[in-house]
Amino acid sequence: MTTQHATRRLGLLAALSAALLAAVGLLLATPAQASIRTITLTAQGPSPAQLTIGKGDVVNFFNTDNVSHT
Repeated sequence: MTTQHATRRLGLLAALSAALLAAVGLLLATPAQASIRTITLTAQGPSPAQLTIGKGDVVNFFNTDNVSHT
């Protein structure tokens, strides 16, 4: 193999490595920013009654009832 061929192969290897790293970076990117969700505990029950949360979301509970809830 000539020096010119070796240089081309190294350049190709570097380009492939950069492309692979970029692809891995996209796969490992964090999902959309987490949300803060709120559930209020009332005399009528929790509000909202149903809540969909995502991975990483924060859920805050607030008791506005006169009764202690756990």
